[in-house]
Amino acid sequence: MKTAIEFLNKIDDLKLKGWKVVWTLHNFFPIDRSITTVDEYVTKEFMKKCDLVFTLSNCLKNNIKKYYGINAINHGMGFNLLDNEFNNNLVENFKTNKFVFTFIGNIYEYKMLDYVIENFNKLENCILIIAGKESKNAHVNIEKLVESNNNIKFYDGFIGDDDWKKLSTITDSFINIYDLDFPAFKYGFFPSNFINIYNTGIQCISPRCMEIEEMMDNSQMIYYSFTDKDGLLNAMKYAMSRNYVKLNNDVNKKYNWSKVVSCFTKNCERLFYED
Repeated sequence: MKTAIEFLNKIDDLKLKGWKVVWTLHNFFPIDRSITTVDEYVTKEFMKKCDLVFTLSNCLKNNIKKYYGINAINHGMGFNLLDNEFNNNLVENFKTNKFVFTFIGNIYEYKMLDYVIENFNKLENCILIIAGKESKNAHVNIEKLVESNNNIKFYDGFIGDDDWKKLSTITDSFINIYDLDFPAFKYGFFPSNFINIYNTGIQCISPRCMEIEEMMDNSQMIYYSFTDKDGLLNAMKYAMSRNYVKLNNDVNKKYNWSKVVSCFTKNCERLFYED
Protein backbone atom coordinates (compact mmCIF):
# COMPACT_ATOMS: atom_id res chain seq x y z
CA MET A 1 0.00 0.00 0.00
CA LYS A 2 2.91 2.36 0.71
CA THR A 3 4.05 2.18 -2.92
CA ALA A 4 0.50 2.82 -4.11
CA ILE A 5 0.16 5.94 -1.97
CA GLU A 6 3.55 7.21 -3.17
CA PHE A 7 2.39 6.73 -6.77
CA LEU A 8 -0.84 8.64 -6.16
CA ASN A 9 1.08 11.44 -4.43
CA LYS A 10 3.32 11.77 -7.48
CA ILE A 11 0.21 12.16 -9.64
CA ASP A 12 -0.93 14.98 -7.35
CA ASP A 13 2.47 16.66 -7.70
CA LEU A 14 2.25 16.52 -11.49
CA LYS A 15 -1.24 18.00 -11.48
CA LEU A 16 -0.04 20.89 -9.30
CA LYS A 17 2.56 21.59 -11.98
CA GLY A 18 -0.17 21.81 -14.63
CA TRP A 19 -0.12 18.28 -16.01
CA LYS A 20 -3.34 16.71 -17.28
CA VAL A 21 -4.08 13.05 -16.60
CA VAL A 22 -5.84 11.02 -19.30
CA TRP A 23 -6.51 7.29 -18.89
CA THR A 24 -7.69 4.92 -21.60
CA LEU A 25 -9.30 2.06 -19.68
CA HIS A 26 -9.80 -1.33 -21.36
CA ASN A 27 -9.94 -3.51 -18.25
CA PHE A 28 -10.39 -2.34 -14.68
CA PHE A 29 -7.87 -4.74 -13.16
CA PRO A 30 -4.88 -6.92 -14.17
CA ILE A 31 -5.90 -10.12 -15.94
CA ASP A 32 -2.80 -12.21 -15.21
CA ARG A 33 -2.86 -12.38 -11.41
CA SER A 34 -5.13 -12.25 -8.36
CA ILE A 35 -6.85 -8.95 -7.59
CA THR A 36 -5.92 -7.32 -4.28
CA THR A 37 -7.41 -4.58 -2.12
CA VAL A 38 -4.53 -2.40 -3.30
CA ASP A 39 -5.69 -2.86 -6.92
CA GLU A 40 -9.17 -1.77 -5.93
CA TYR A 41 -7.86 1.23 -4.00
CA VAL A 42 -5.45 2.45 -6.67
CA THR A 43 -8.01 2.10 -9.46
CA LYS A 44 -10.59 4.13 -7.56
CA GLU A 45 -8.22 6.86 -6.36
CA PHE A 46 -6.35 7.18 -9.65
CA MET A 47 -9.59 7.50 -11.59
CA LYS A 48 -10.65 10.36 -9.31
CA LYS A 49 -7.48 12.22 -10.28
CA CYS A 50 -8.02 11.81 -14.01
CA ASP A 51 -9.03 14.82 -16.07
CA LEU A 52 -10.38 12.56 -18.77
CA VAL A 53 -11.19 8.83 -18.96
CA PHE A 54 -11.61 7.17 -22.35
CA THR A 55 -13.00 3.70 -22.79
CA LEU A 56 -13.92 1.42 -25.68
CA SER A 57 -17.53 0.45 -25.16
CA ASN A 58 -20.80 1.67 -23.75
CA CYS A 59 -20.79 -1.17 -21.21
CA LEU A 60 -17.51 0.01 -19.72
CA LYS A 61 -18.59 3.64 -19.91
CA ASN A 62 -21.78 2.86 -17.97
CA ASN A 63 -19.94 0.79 -15.36
CA ILE A 64 -17.32 3.49 -14.79
CA LYS A 65 -20.19 5.85 -13.99
CA LYS A 66 -22.03 3.26 -11.89
CA TYR A 67 -19.13 2.07 -9.74
CA TYR A 68 -16.86 5.11 -9.68
CA GLY A 69 -19.11 8.09 -10.41
CA ILE A 70 -16.88 9.17 -13.32
CA ASN A 71 -18.27 10.42 -16.64
CA ALA A 72 -16.08 8.53 -19.10
CA ILE A 73 -16.02 9.14 -22.85
CA ASN A 74 -16.54 6.37 -25.38
CA HIS A 75 -13.77 6.87 -27.92
CA GLY A 76 -14.92 4.15 -30.31
CA MET A 77 -13.13 1.00 -31.39
CA GLY A 78 -10.18 0.54 -33.71
CA PHE A 79 -9.25 -2.48 -35.83
CA ASN A 80 -5.82 -4.00 -35.37
CA LEU A 81 -3.98 -4.23 -38.70
CA LEU A 82 -0.69 -5.52 -37.30
CA ASP A 83 0.64 -8.72 -38.82
CA ASN A 84 3.48 -11.12 -38.19
CA GLU A 85 5.17 -14.03 -39.90
CA PHE A 86 2.94 -17.05 -40.27
CA ASN A 87 3.51 -20.60 -41.41
CA ASN A 88 1.91 -20.51 -44.86
CA ASN A 89 1.72 -24.30 -44.91
CA LEU A 90 -0.27 -24.35 -41.69
CA VAL A 91 -3.66 -23.79 -43.28
CA GLU A 92 -2.95 -26.49 -45.85
CA ASN A 93 -2.02 -28.88 -43.05
CA PHE A 94 -5.23 -28.07 -41.18
CA LYS A 95 -7.59 -28.62 -44.11
CA THR A 96 -10.05 -31.39 -43.40
CA ASN A 97 -13.48 -32.71 -44.31
CA LYS A 98 -14.44 -32.50 -40.65
CA PHE A 99 -16.22 -29.59 -38.99
CA VAL A 100 -13.67 -27.03 -37.75
CA PHE A 101 -13.95 -25.11 -34.49
CA THR A 102 -11.32 -22.40 -34.08
CA PHE A 103 -9.97 -20.39 -31.18
CA ILE A 104 -7.57 -17.53 -31.98
CA GLY A 105 -5.99 -15.21 -29.46
CA ASN A 106 -3.63 -14.82 -26.55
CA ILE A 107 -4.10 -17.69 -24.14
CA TYR A 108 -5.19 -16.80 -20.61
CA GLU A 109 -6.91 -18.78 -17.87
CA TYR A 110 -10.10 -16.71 -18.16
CA LYS A 111 -10.60 -17.88 -21.77
CA MET A 112 -11.43 -21.33 -20.36
CA LEU A 113 -9.70 -23.45 -22.99
CA ASP A 114 -9.63 -26.39 -20.60
CA TYR A 115 -13.44 -26.23 -20.53
CA VAL A 116 -13.60 -25.87 -24.32
CA ILE A 117 -11.40 -28.95 -24.77
CA GLU A 118 -13.41 -30.93 -22.22
CA ASN A 119 -16.61 -30.34 -24.20
CA PHE A 120 -14.94 -30.73 -27.59
CA ASN A 121 -13.81 -34.22 -26.58
CA LYS A 122 -17.48 -35.25 -26.28
CA LEU A 123 -18.06 -34.57 -29.99
CA GLU A 124 -17.27 -36.60 -33.10
CA ASN A 125 -16.27 -35.76 -36.66
CA CYS A 126 -14.76 -32.36 -35.86
CA ILE A 127 -11.42 -30.78 -35.10
CA LEU A 128 -10.41 -27.89 -32.87
CA ILE A 129 -7.77 -25.36 -33.93
CA ILE A 130 -6.13 -23.38 -31.15
CA ALA A 131 -3.90 -20.63 -32.51
CA GLY A 132 -2.22 -18.24 -30.13
CA LYS A 133 0.52 -17.62 -27.64
CA GLU A 134 0.19 -18.50 -23.97
CA SER A 135 0.85 -15.34 -22.03
CA LYS A 136 3.40 -15.17 -19.23
CA ASN A 137 1.93 -16.25 -15.88
CA ALA A 138 -1.21 -17.52 -17.63
CA HIS A 139 -1.01 -20.89 -15.78
CA VAL A 140 -2.90 -22.70 -18.55
CA ASN A 141 -0.21 -25.12 -19.77
CA ILE A 142 -1.91 -25.35 -23.14
CA GLU A 143 0.60 -27.78 -24.60
CA LYS A 144 -0.25 -30.35 -21.93
CA LEU A 145 -3.98 -29.83 -22.54
CA VAL A 146 -3.71 -30.56 -26.26
CA GLU A 147 -1.05 -33.29 -26.25
CA SER A 148 -1.92 -36.72 -27.65
CA ASN A 149 -5.22 -35.49 -29.12
CA ASN A 150 -5.03 -35.83 -32.89
CA ASN A 151 -8.24 -33.85 -33.35
CA ILE A 152 -6.78 -30.72 -31.73
CA LYS A 153 -4.36 -28.66 -33.80
CA PHE A 154 -2.25 -26.18 -31.86
CA TYR A 155 -0.29 -23.33 -33.40
CA ASP A 156 1.98 -21.64 -30.86
CA GLY A 157 2.39 -18.05 -32.02
CA PHE A 158 0.88 -14.58 -32.23
CA ILE A 159 -1.84 -14.23 -34.87
CA GLY A 160 -2.04 -11.04 -36.94
CA ASP A 161 -4.74 -9.67 -39.24
CA ASP A 162 -3.59 -11.55 -42.33
CA ASP A 163 -3.38 -14.79 -40.38
CA TRP A 164 -6.98 -14.38 -39.22
CA LYS A 165 -8.00 -14.30 -42.87
CA LYS A 166 -6.03 -17.47 -43.62
CA LEU A 167 -7.44 -19.45 -40.72
CA SER A 168 -10.94 -18.16 -41.44
CA THR A 169 -10.89 -19.93 -44.81
CA ILE A 170 -11.07 -23.30 -43.06
CA THR A 171 -13.11 -22.35 -39.97
CA ASP A 172 -16.76 -23.35 -39.61
CA SER A 173 -17.27 -21.81 -36.17
CA PHE A 174 -15.22 -19.73 -33.77
CA ILE A 175 -15.31 -20.44 -30.06
CA ASN A 176 -14.53 -17.42 -27.91
CA ILE A 177 -15.66 -17.79 -24.33
CA TYR A 178 -14.87 -15.84 -21.19
CA ASP A 179 -15.08 -16.74 -17.52
CA LEU A 180 -17.74 -14.23 -16.54
CA ASP A 181 -16.97 -14.90 -12.85
CA PHE A 182 -13.31 -13.93 -13.31
CA PRO A 183 -12.41 -11.43 -10.52
CA ALA A 184 -10.81 -8.93 -12.90
CA PHE A 185 -14.12 -8.67 -14.79
CA LYS A 186 -16.27 -7.72 -11.78
CA TYR A 187 -16.94 -4.25 -13.24
CA GLY A 188 -16.87 -5.28 -16.90
CA PHE A 189 -14.29 -6.01 -19.59
CA PHE A 190 -13.54 -5.41 -23.25
CA PRO A 191 -13.42 -8.59 -25.42
CA SER A 192 -11.30 -7.18 -28.25
CA ASN A 193 -11.12 -10.49 -30.12
CA PHE A 194 -14.68 -9.95 -31.28
CA ILE A 195 -13.57 -7.13 -33.56
CA ASN A 196 -11.68 -9.71 -35.61
CA ILE A 197 -14.45 -12.30 -35.34
CA TYR A 198 -17.03 -9.80 -36.56
CA ASN A 199 -14.82 -9.06 -39.55
CA THR A 200 -14.80 -12.71 -40.67
CA GLY A 201 -18.60 -13.06 -40.78
CA ILE A 202 -18.23 -16.62 -39.44
CA GLN A 203 -20.53 -17.86 -36.69
CA CYS A 204 -19.19 -17.75 -33.14
CA ILE A 205 -20.05 -19.44 -29.86
CA SER A 206 -19.95 -17.40 -26.67
CA PRO A 207 -21.70 -17.04 -23.31
CA ARG A 208 -24.30 -14.30 -23.44
CA CYS A 209 -23.23 -11.04 -21.81
CA MET A 210 -23.71 -7.32 -22.45
CA GLU A 211 -20.08 -6.71 -23.39
CA ILE A 212 -20.21 -9.18 -26.28
CA GLU A 213 -23.75 -8.34 -27.37
CA GLU A 214 -22.69 -4.72 -27.82
CA MET A 215 -19.94 -5.72 -30.24
CA MET A 216 -21.65 -8.40 -32.30
CA ASP A 217 -24.76 -8.86 -34.44
CA ASN A 218 -27.08 -11.57 -33.12
CA SER A 219 -27.22 -13.24 -36.54
CA GLN A 220 -23.54 -14.17 -36.24
CA MET A 221 -23.66 -15.45 -32.68
CA ILE A 222 -24.61 -18.69 -30.94
CA TYR A 223 -25.13 -17.65 -27.34
CA TYR A 224 -25.56 -19.92 -24.33
CA SER A 225 -26.15 -19.27 -20.65
CA PHE A 226 -22.89 -19.16 -18.69
CA THR A 227 -24.56 -20.93 -15.76
CA ASP A 228 -25.84 -23.82 -17.91
CA LYS A 229 -23.43 -26.74 -17.42
CA ASP A 230 -24.40 -28.17 -20.81
CA GLY A 231 -24.66 -24.80 -22.52
CA LEU A 232 -21.35 -24.86 -24.37
CA LEU A 233 -21.73 -28.47 -25.51
CA ASN A 234 -25.24 -27.84 -26.83
CA ALA A 235 -24.05 -24.69 -28.60
CA MET A 236 -21.27 -26.65 -30.30
CA LYS A 237 -23.73 -29.33 -31.41
CA TYR A 238 -26.03 -26.65 -32.78
CA ALA A 239 -23.17 -25.01 -34.68
CA MET A 240 -22.41 -28.33 -36.36
CA SER A 241 -26.04 -28.96 -37.30
CA ARG A 242 -27.17 -25.56 -38.58
CA ASN A 243 -26.92 -24.40 -42.17
CA TYR A 244 -25.02 -21.18 -41.55
CA VAL A 245 -24.11 -18.82 -44.36
CA LYS A 246 -21.08 -16.63 -43.76
CA LEU A 247 -22.01 -12.95 -43.38
CA ASN A 248 -20.45 -10.24 -45.50
CA ASN A 249 -19.41 -7.94 -42.66
CA ASP A 250 -17.34 -4.79 -43.09
CA VAL A 251 -15.39 -4.14 -39.91
CA ASN A 252 -14.45 -0.65 -41.07
CA LYS A 253 -18.11 0.38 -40.94
CA LYS A 254 -18.67 -0.97 -37.43
CA TYR A 255 -15.25 -0.14 -35.98
CA ASN A 256 -13.89 2.91 -37.77
CA TRP A 257 -10.41 4.08 -36.80
CA SER A 258 -10.97 7.59 -38.19
CA LYS A 259 -13.86 7.98 -35.74
CA VAL A 260 -11.59 6.89 -32.91
CA VAL A 261 -9.05 9.59 -33.76
CA SER A 262 -11.71 12.24 -34.35
CA CYS A 263 -13.46 11.57 -31.05
CA PHE A 264 -10.18 11.47 -29.13
CA THR A 265 -9.01 14.78 -30.61
CA LYS A 266 -12.32 16.51 -29.99
CA ASN A 267 -12.50 15.52 -26.34
CA CYS A 268 -8.85 16.28 -25.66
CA GLU A 269 -9.37 19.88 -26.77
CA ARG A 270 -11.28 20.72 -23.62
CA LEU A 271 -8.23 19.80 -21.51
CA PHE A 272 -6.43 22.83 -22.85
CA TYR A 273 -9.25 25.36 -22.97
CA GLU A 274 -11.05 24.83 -19.67
CA ASP A 275 -10.50 27.27 -16.81
